[in-house]
Amino acid sequence: MSLLRIINTPRRGIGKATITALQTMGQQLSVPLWEILSDETSVATIAGRSAKAVNRFAQLIAGFQKKINGTQGG
Repeated sequence: MSLLRIINTPRRGIGKATITALQTMGQQLSVPLWEILSDETSVATIAGRSAKAVNRFAQLIAGFQKKINGTQGG
């Protein structure tokens, strides 16, 4: 749910239709939304014109995860 609150805030060019399509794919595959967002091939297939924006968002979040995990280990 938190992912859905931040995915397009601030606006990143990721529309409701794209988010719905990504969610639907995750439900069909029984995988979390983040797993779909993290896979560039899936994003390219599902997101169409929004694929670049979705991939940038996923990279942003992954970068934050790496920073958090790096500071917890030391």
